[in-house]
Amino acid sequence: MLEYNEELQKKLIKEEGFQENGLPYKDVGGTMTIGFGYTKWSLDGKNGRPHWTEYWGKDGTPTGKTMSRDEASKLAPKVTQIYIDDANSVITNKELNQEQNNAIVNLIYRNGLNNVKKSGVIDLINKNDIEGAQKIIKESPHLIKAGGKVLKPG
Repeated sequence: MLEYNEELQKKLIKEEGFQENGLPYKDVGGTMTIGFGYTKWSLDGKNGRPHWTEYWGKDGTPTGKTMSRDEASKLAPKVTQIYIDDANSVITNKELNQEQNNAIVNLIYRNGLNNVKKSGVIDLINKNDIEGAQKIIKESPHLIKAGGKVLKPG
């Protein structure tokens, strides 16, 4: 079972970055985002997370409400838990180490559970074919791009 840990959180925060003015912005894929990559899927108003409509309207227009780095940091474990829960719902391989578990959560955080499932990565991980999963991640145009732009090789 995958669990929250500080190493995972540090990596997600480092890779996502933070918009210093605290206002919502469109990421490279065109998705409205705030904080450390928080989107309408993670700001769902549940379990102590704010609802995305506090920050932008349905048309993407910012409401003017900002999120400080401190607020985003305090919210990070609650948002990350969504993706940990997603990973736990599909990963059956109990032989994975903490670094591999963290990588799976990171992949789901960045790409969404359905995109990762469609890629075949989950099936290979569950069969303990880590090399096969790594190959898909590195070569898949769907897991390394958003809005047609290369984000970061797998």
